[in-house]
Amino acid sequence: MRVQSASDGVGIKRLAVFAEGATSPVGVADFERNPDRCAWWRTAPCSNVADVEIPVDTRRVPDGERRFIVRAYDAAENVRSYTSDPVTIAELFFATWV
Repeated sequence: MRVQSASDGVGIKRLAVFAEGATSPVGVADFERNPDRCAWWRTAPCSNVADVEIPVDTRRVPDGERRFIVRAYDAAENVRSYTSDPVTIAELFFATWV
């Protein structure tokens, strides 16, 4: 999943992707421990983000048309969410029988 931008007055420390209705993320980009992204001694500790690619484990999402929710967490754990347009998930499974 590509996030074009996420911003907040204190910066973004984590982006998490959830399949609609799910309680655990299927993809996470965590910047909290990256000193280039979050320096906790600054007034605005984390940087805002742009053009971030978040790997999504589609094996954990049922086949069919789905929406994803991207949650952006700022340095104070406040959350803003964005819901994607529908995406079709179709996992291919190949088995070899002997």
